Amino acid sequence: MLPSAAMMKPSFTRPHDCLAAERKLAVLLPEARHLRALEQQLAPVLGGLATQYRVGRVVAGQVHIECANGAVAARLRSLTRRILDALARAGVDADGLKIRVRADAEYTPPPRKPEMGAAGRRAWSELEKSLPAGGLRDAVDRLLKHQG
Repeated sequence: MLPSAAMMKPSFTRPHDCLAAERKLAVLLPEARHLRALEQQLAPVLGGLATQYRVGRVVAGQVHIECANGAVAARLRSLTRRILDALARAGVDADGLKIRVRADAEYTPPPRKPEMGAAGRRAWSELEKSLPAGGLRDAVDRLLKHQG
């Protein structure tokens, strides 16, 4: 006898359902939704960094952000004006960022670019042969050596 569709359907519980079910935690739900909305507002501005940080809270005009490592922190600091502008569009009145590196934060390495195919290497090699000696030919040579 095959199990019914209802029996096969997994019963996953979403985090906000857990928060809403417990009265003591339900007060956190609006704040959690607000912080998630801020992260979504920043995602287009920060591109690939979107998985490398979390908005912690907004206190006294300071947006607290936790990130995975020092490189991400430096990049966020360099984008302070763009971040504050995006948050202003979301209705957050903030005049600065407080960025903190969390050693236990989850780090997602950037995706690895696929190697160039054989046809691509042949085409670049033919181009290299047709170029005069100089900077462009050297650059194409480095590209081919990097592709191995």
